[in-house]
Amino acid sequence: MTRFILVHRFPPAATQDDVFAMAHAAVSRSPGDTRWLRSWVAGADGILFCEWEAPSAEAIRSVLEGLDLCPLEAIYRVKPLWFA
Repeated sequence: MTRFILVHRFPPAATQDDVFAMAHAAVSRSPGDTRWLRSWVAGADGILFCEWEAPSAEAIRSVLEGLDLCPLEAIYRVKPLWFA
């Protein structure tokens, strides 16, 4: 399965509860082959990074459609990198 990093920007007025509610909605409507793995926040910059596993970027976009609290700025296809 392919991994993706998504970059979202959340509005300054958004609360932690608002962001959690949006994340819960996305996870609950994800089909079996598209799943959220983890997120990181750069709070001072208002940026949310989310790691997903999905067959395509379009599959993730369809899950996020209509969840407008944290607009999607970019989706990057990534590969885990291991250092020896």
